[in-house]
Amino acid sequence: MYTEVNQELSAQKIHLFITAFSLFEDILSKVKINVREEYSIRMWQYKQLEELSAKDLHLILKERTKVFVVEQAAAYQEVDDIDLHATHLLKRCKDTVNAYCRVYLKDGKVRIGRVLVPEHCRNIGHGRELMQVALNYITVRYPKREVQIQAEAYLKDFYESFGFELISELYYEDDIAHYDMLYKNHHQVDSTKIKQTNLSE
Repeated sequence: MYTEVNQELSAQKIHLFITAFSLFEDILSKVKINVREEYSIRMWQYKQLEELSAKDLHLILKERTKVFVVEQAAAYQEVDDIDLHATHLLKRCKDTVNAYCRVYLKDGKVRIGRVLVPEHCRNIGHGRELMQVALNYITVRYPKREVQIQAEAYLKDFYESFGFELISELYYEDDIAHYDMLYKNHHQVDSTKIKQTNLSE
């Protein structure tokens, strides 16, 4: 009798263990899938124009137009020939662009332009991450090259916190105050020292 009870309890334990293990495997597989999917849709992309998917290109141009034409009430040629040879840096989350800029060479310097974070993604660190990613990419892709940016005046402190320096007086383009700024030192940026800001250009 005692042996039979022990055998029954052991069988129950084995059954519970198998059931629990099966549930654990099922949960683990779903977590792995979710993590893989989230990573694939949130990671940074570095692409030439011809490498962008039609959907990526549509999302980029939609956000650029929204920020630089609609928000800033500036009537200008938003899409230009620079797009043809620039590297487009973007961070996607599902069907939205969280941050974007383009990187290209001009007059021997690396230029960062069309820097944007959509309104719904601001104040949560995407601007800081965007500039860190862009500068780290340039450090690898264009070592020892100076980096120039046309910065809106209200973002001067933000760019200075990355090591950019003023190389021009204040000027206006499309009725928006700007400075030209230059970055000389190619080093890894400490994101803990970078200010958070509403970033549009």
